[in-house]
Amino acid sequence: MKAQDRSMTEGGSQSGVIGSVGLSAPDGAARPKPVRRGGLEPKPTRRLKVKEGVKTFLWVLPLTALIWVYAEREQITTQPEVPVTIRLRTNSPDRVVTMLTPENRQVLVDLKGPLNSLEAVRDGLADSRNTLDVTIPDDVQLPYRGPVGIAESIERNPLLVKEAVTVSRVRPATVTVLIEKKESITVPVQIRSEDLARIGGTVEFVTDRVVVEGPASVLEGPKPEVFANMKKVLDLAPGPHTVDIPVEVVGSGSASMTPRPAMVKAVVNIKPPEERTLPQSIPVLVLINGATLESGDYQFKVEPKTLPGIKVVGPPVAMEELDKRFKDDRLFPAAIVDLAPRDVIEGIEKPILRKLGPDNFRMPKGVAVTNTDLEVKITVVPKSGL
Repeated sequence: MKAQDRSMTEGGSQSGVIGSVGLSAPDGAARPKPVRRGGLEPKPTRRLKVKEGVKTFLWVLPLTALIWVYAEREQITTQPEVPVTIRLRTNSPDRVVTMLTPENRQVLVDLKGPLNSLEAVRDGLADSRNTLDVTIPDDVQLPYRGPVGIAESIERNPLLVKEAVTVSRVRPATVTVLIEKKESITVPVQIRSEDLARIGGTVEFVTDRVVVEGPASVLEGPKPEVFANMKKVLDLAPGPHTVDIPVEVVGSGSASMTPRPAMVKAVVNIKPPEERTLPQSIPVLVLINGATLESGDYQFKVEPKTLPGIKVVGPPVAMEELDKRFKDDRLFPAAIVDLAPRDVIEGIEKPILRKLGPDNFRMPKGVAVTNTDLEVKITVVPKSGL
């Protein structure tokens, strides 16, 4: 009996797992985890360890790279000799400041800060329109000619403060300035005679005088002149126009003088351009598909080869450009006829007649051909039939 009990005990424990002999989980049901004697879970296999390690690596690696990139971007570094354009300012409305040296208004600064901030500052200063303002103290006795420190003003610049960038050195540390009392005079607005001739009409200034402000030493000399800049007006169509025209100061020391207002209102009446005949004939050019041309299968006969007596109209500026083009073979005025492959085939049977319109002429912008009776005949002859 003891032997039988022993046999039953050995048979009941052959699997080594409680409740696992002869039992199977129904379909779809979760199988219970195998439990060792004493309630301990089985040890993970080597394959499971590798799998779990790969999972951990895949999410840790991007995070590590991100932290590394952020740390590098925030790393404090230096950027030596960054060129900076200086603009002098004063809070006193009755003073004017002129920079004598350096003449190009540029200094070199050594910057220090996070890498990404340095890049932002460097890109901002690279734009020629961006300058670093240097404010001149108001307690300077007039007139003053001499050095002025600029490092402190540069360090307080909003762009540098925003990006947490500091200035470690400025070269030169001072600029030479001339500080004078501001004076002003009233000057009439003029128009250059050559501009008036090119307009071919009349110009009446509604605002015919401006105030010119500048250093006393400059305005005490020869009186400056103020001219209207008519560049944009020259492109206007014939007829009356009310326009705002910029003005510019001309004369010795004009760079230190400012006109107020900077633009004046004027009524411009541009006369219609007169028709003129070109002084020489223009060639007739035929544009042909490249494949057709390379085949060499056809010969083209154009009549007439040149067109005399071409009449044109256009604004003075465009007519001046037309005169220049007669001296340039690449832009020489011409009549252009475009032939498609289909036109070439049809031209074998009968000559091609093309009536020329404004779009068939190579002319400067604004110049129009007024001839209405121009026609070109093109005959296509297969070389095999020659």
